[in-house]
Amino acid sequence: MLKLKKINVTCGLIFSTILCLCFFSLNRVDIDKNVVNLHQEFLINTSDFVRTINLPQKSDYILQLKYEHKFTDTEVVSLNGRKLELKLSNISGKILTRYYYVETDCIDIGNNFLEIKFMPLNPHKIDVNFRNYFTSFSAENAFFTVANSGLNNRKVSLSKMSIIYFFIMIFSLWQGCVFLGKVFFNQSFIQSVFNTVIAFVPCSLFYCILSIASYTSPYVLIVKPVYLFLFLTMITLINSFFLNFFSLFFFRSVLHSPNREYLSSDFLPIWLSNLILWLKKSEFSDKCVLVFMLLLVVCVFFLMLGMQASAENLANVAYFVLAGAVLIKFFKLFRAHTDKN
Repeated sequence: MLKLKKINVTCGLIFSTILCLCFFSLNRVDIDKNVVNLHQEFLINTSDFVRTINLPQKSDYILQLKYEHKFTDTEVVSLNGRKLELKLSNISGKILTRYYYVETDCIDIGNNFLEIKFMPLNPHKIDVNFRNYFTSFSAENAFFTVANSGLNNRKVSLSKMSIIYFFIMIFSLWQGCVFLGKVFFNQSFIQSVFNTVIAFVPCSLFYCILSIASYTSPYVLIVKPVYLFLFLTMITLINSFFLNFFSLFFFRSVLHSPNREYLSSDFLPIWLSNLILWLKKSEFSDKCVLVFMLLLVVCVFFLMLGMQASAENLANVAYFVLAGAVLIKFFKLFRAHTDKN
């Protein structure tokens, strides 16, 4: 047993060290302060459009122009006297969207002179958007940008105590997954450790790939450290739960109980045997209420990850399930009252 505990601690320390290194290789200082997303809408009455744009930092930028292309076929864009190269163009109905890549050499901190020449005629209005990233994900907790962006600030200003906190949190997550399998799923200690290793592998590989890509690729994915840990926690706990559930009903049924004795209350964890007993005896409407509660819990996880749209859609499904359960309850109550009369 002492040897198994040493294996558990060793595996936990290895994964904690790897993930801690990945966290700090992906860490960027003051992401919220370094995000630049300047959006302005202008009315145009001439083919030569000139405006002063105030940019707070020297960085590579993405310039997005959006206008109605009814009278305009093309345009020539320059910033501070340097012509910009068109990278991408997209037409959606009457709206034309153009993307230009602006290198750091073209940028001055403060006032920058943007000049656009429309041909043959100018549109009535134009949307101008300067940002130092391509796109953002999960409520601006993650950004996809270029290596020369102002977001890609590799300066590390976190203290040694912060590193220790991160290491302790990851190691605690490891021990929590082992405890989950051993206590809540009646798994053997070695089986719990094995399931935890498998549960940690996907996120560990993913973070390692991101860390290597952030130093070797011209494009980088920048994620806030708290979001990285939150994503790791949720994915790992979900993996651990399903792996232990799979081990409980598959490995034990095949290796130990081919006559399906593994479904007996003596074989299953107490909470799971009680849940199965309740599901057998409860009405369909009660099961719908349980589904409603589970869907709301999933909605909370989606909101924590910044996936508001998915959370709203799932919440709508949850409330439809709850409404169905209430209607079934009322129908049965009405029918019971009618039969009694």
